[in-house]
Formats: sequence, structure tokens, C-alpha cells
Amino acid sequence: MLQQAWNFQEAHNDNLNGPGFGDANWVMFDYNRGYAPDIEASGIMDIFRLPKFAWYFYRSQTIEGPVCFIASHNLPSSGNIVRVYSNADTVKLFHNDTLIAVKGPDTGINAVNLLHPPFTFTLPDYLPGTLKATTLRNGKESASHSVTTPGRPAAIRLSADFSNKPLRADNADVIFVYATVTDSAGNQVYTSDTMVEFALRGNASLIGDNPARAEGGIATILLRAEDGGKIMIKASSPGMSEAELMTVSR
Repeated sequence: MLQQAWNFQEAHNDNLNGPGFGDANWVMFDYNRGYAPDIEASGIMDIFRLPKFAWYFYRSQTIEGPVCFIASHNLPSSGNIVRVYSNADTVKLFHNDTLIAVKGPDTGINAVNLLHPPFTFTLPDYLPGTLKATTLRNGKESASHSVTTPGRPAAIRLSADFSNKPLRADNADVIFVYATVTDSAGNQVYTSDTMVEFALRGNASLIGDNPARAEGGIATILLRAEDGGKIMIKASSPGMSEAELMTVSR
């Protein structure tokens, strides 16, 4: 995902070098090709509407509200390069609460035209544990974000994307339900590809493979509301604490 975000950064920076008044990106979401069994994976969000690193890069190019995002899961495969997307002017990077570096925005050839270039830290080596980035604007802290190397899968956390709208009981309204695999401390286990089984009580139905395989530590299914009332969703996987989520359709 970091390479994809870099590709979008390079293209966006190049587009800002000419007389154009804007640029566009193809495509927002990954999608089913139709003519081939694999997924077209060039979106800045995946097919389940979960943001990739590139989504946070574009968000950092705004001036509305503070942005701070560490584009890393801090796994051994992450290496020693840590990139932070932000619209601030300075970023402090901490490892396990110890300050290890303070940087301004990148100044390379692929950043010169950006409204808010990213902040790239090169560490002596991969550092397991917790990385925390704190951003500063005009010397004042504006936002922070942290990522922690996860332990073994221990539990499931359920959430749903309502897009700030009530779930309508019209036999057509559909939402994504996400079962996130976490360790005992609640950190997402990005390497987990376990099978998660969903169960449902109430006037609704599930759409998609069930059980569903986690990708990047998240198993996803669609829920379609039918008649109105309470809906209870449960997610479980062997060896892990299960989770429940209650919602209401009207």
C-alpha cells in the first residue's frame, strides 16, 4: 500500500506542475472486473470501502482540520522507513514514548508541488512496539496517531459503516459490517486471514460469503435491512472472544 500511495503522490505532484486547474484519480474503490475473476485493486479504498494509505495521502492535501496518519502497520515487513501524512508543518516521531526524531515536510522532486508533502523518517532499524506521530502547527500540537505491533489474535471487534445515516427498513438498504481481529490489547492483527462466521437475529439478512476470510485482519459482510426493529449481529472465530453489535432499522 505504501508503494501505491507513493505512485499517487508522484502523479498528483506532476499534475500540479502544469497549467491545469485540477486533477482526477481513477479509481476511488477497488471493484470486480467482470471479465476476469480477480479484483481491480487500484482504488484508494478497497472493495469493502476501507481506506488504504493513499486515501490518507489525499486527505492530508486539505486545509480543513488537522490530519496525522502513520502509513505503517509497524510489522517486521514494514522495514525502517516510516512515512507520515499530515497537513502540519512539523512532525515528532516517538517510539514507546521516547522521542526519536523531529522533521519538516519532504522536499524531494516528488513533493515540490504538493500543498502538504509527507514526512519521511528513516530509522536505524525496524522498531517493534508503538510508534506515535504528533503534529505541530505554528509550534502547537494539532493531532496525533499511533500504531502498535500486534500480538497474537485473541478477539473480534465488530463495527458497521452507517455513513452517518439511519438504517432504513425498506428491504433495500445495505451496510458493511466489519469484524476486526485484535490481540489481547485491542490492536488490529493485520496479518490475520482467519475465517469469521457471522450470525444474525432480527429482521435483516446477510449478503456475501459466510464464514468470511479476514483480509488485513478484517472480515467483511453486507447486512440488508428488511422490516423495522432491532438487529443483533454476532461474529465468531475459533480460539477468539466473539463480538456482538446491535442496531435498529426504521
